[in-house]
Order: sequence, then C-alpha cells, then structure tokens
Amino acid sequence: MVHTRNQQADAARSAIASLLKQDWPHLEVVVYNATSHPLFRLSVGRVLEIHLRPDHPALMLEIAANNCNGEWCLLACPDCWYYPSYAAEHMTMAKKPRLTLAETKYVYGLRDQKLILTSDPGVPSACFYRFRRVKFNLPLEPQFEETTLVARNKPLLVKFAREIVNPTATTG
Repeated sequence: MVHTRNQQADAARSAIASLLKQDWPHLEVVVYNATSHPLFRLSVGRVLEIHLRPDHPALMLEIAANNCNGEWCLLACPDCWYYPSYAAEHMTMAKKPRLTLAETKYVYGLRDQKLILTSDPGVPSACFYRFRRVKFNLPLEPQFEETTLVARNKPLLVKFAREIVNPTATTG
C-alpha cells in the first residue's frame, strides 16, 4: 500500500484494519508512508510502515513490494475497504506465472452518496508471485503469461471516491 496524503490517514487506517481482518491466515501489510505523519503511534503487529519521502508511484510500490516477507503480493489502496474474503479469493487462484484480478468492485461516491458496481481496471485489485519481476510503471496484465479473474459474482472491495466519474457502471 502507498499512502501519500495526510488528509487520507483515517481512510488508510480503515483499509489496513480491513486487511488485518482477512480470512487468509498469513497476511502482512506493508505501507509506504510518504506523508509527514505516521499512521500508527506504536508498532502494529503484521504491519510494516516505511517512512520515506514521496517519489514516483511506481518506485514507491516497488519499495513496498521489496519489503514484503511473504511469497505473494496483494495490492491494496489506502482509500478502499476490503471484504474478509479478499485475500483468500485471490490466493485460491494464485499460481506463480499468473496474475489474479478481482473482476467486480464497488465504488462509493462521497459527493453523491451513490454505490455502484464496476469492473473498472482503475480500481486496483491484483495478486502475483512476489519474486517475479514486475514493472509497476507499466500495466500489470501484459507482464504475465496468464491472468485470472476472481470472484466474478461478488465484489471484494469498496473504493471510496470523491465522485462517481463512470456513469455507465452498474448500480449496486
């Protein structure tokens, strides 16, 4: 996870809390915190908070991924809330040459207080083998031999947005 905005600290803490409540038993959260304020006063078990200056988003993701201890990377955003089955759904489909993506996601528009169901790839939800070299500045899908969509009939996350910008998405 990359956290870059001080005003989003509460949302980032909520995202981390939802990740720590996953059904998948072996999960750690690595946060690249590019803000001037720590998210936590004390160390939180299974959360590694890295404090560095802001940089290019791809480099910040790469540093976070390189500081993981596990074999798999599951991308997360500080402005999302994750259903408890989010990690397990990805991990049941995970294979070393494969990228897994959640097909359906909810987006909640704060301004219009509307919840929509979307398959927009702009809402990140990817899982891949950590030791596979990826270039975070490029789209992930073309970098893998195989891509699998997980949880086709149920959303696994809710992304909070200032407003809904894709009016053609399905209302949930």
